[in-house]
Amino acid sequence: GFDPAQLAQWQQTVAAQQRAQSGAAAAQTAAVASKAGGVGGVTNGTNGAPEMWMDERELKRQRRKQSNRESARRSRLRKQAECEELGGRVDALSTENITLRAELKRLKD
Repeated sequence: GFDPAQLAQWQQTVAAQQRAQSGAAAAQTAAVASKAGGVGGVTNGTNGAPEMWMDERELKRQRRKQSNRESARRSRLRKQAECEELGGRVDALSTENITLRAELKRLKD
């Protein structure tokens, strides 16, 4: 059934997971930046302007991909919470329906 206390606990758990993943995303972005030679795109000493732009584009691409992953994860969590809430409503309405049918039967008899 639908228990508000369980929902609140689940939401706290999800928030903690989101914070943990956000920290992991920052570490991943830093790793990508390091691999790309830093945020400014430090090059290897040759005429590296094209390499610098490639590194910056790759860094932006990696950040966008990570942002999209996080957005998709949040969307899945919202959908899951909505499904759980709807399941709770089904349980509550089914119980109410049974009660009302029993009362109707009693009044008819």
